[in-house]
Amino acid sequence: MKNTNGNKKLNDYNLQNAKATVENSKGGRIKIVAWFSLDLPTNYDPGLFNGLPGLITNLKITEENFGIYYALNTEKISLKSDLSIIIPFNDLEVITNQELQAIFAKMNGNFKPD
Repeated sequence: MKNTNGNKKLNDYNLQNAKATVENSKGGRIKIVAWFSLDLPTNYDPGLFNGLPGLITNLKITEENFGIYYALNTEKISLKSDLSIIIPFNDLEVITNQELQAIFAKMNGNFKPD
């Protein structure tokens, strides 16, 4: 994605935008516009959209040939300083890669789309 020097604010956070155009396998052109904040450096972003140097707050994806439109819009950001995640490591079971692959195969075999 290319940073296009667009700027705006969300709460007290400065946002920048980045744009990209990609071609899908059917020859359609997909336009992606993402707004992100350097004030919120994180590796957590929506879905497959990552790699920007800050939290993605807004995302717009359009593909005109097939009428695809997707938008994610953040209205408010509030940070909590007392947020913590506790993982009880003593309850975890270590498995091999082969066992993990067998679990994934079983999960995929049970998957039945609508």
